[in-house]
Amino acid sequence: MSTAPDIREVAVLGATGSIGGSALDVIARHPDRLRASVLAAGRNVEALIAL
Repeated sequence: MSTAPDIREVAVLGATGSIGGSALDVIARHPDRLRASVLAAGRNVEALIAL
């Protein structure tokens, strides 16, 4: 997948935790600069699916 040169793709490890949630909030506030391309979670599969 090709993206615009000014958009950074970000992998969020621990996406279902508090820090991962904060990272996703930042990404959501800056869609012109950031894109979550990978989400990972430990055991909370249901929460990961909900994202």
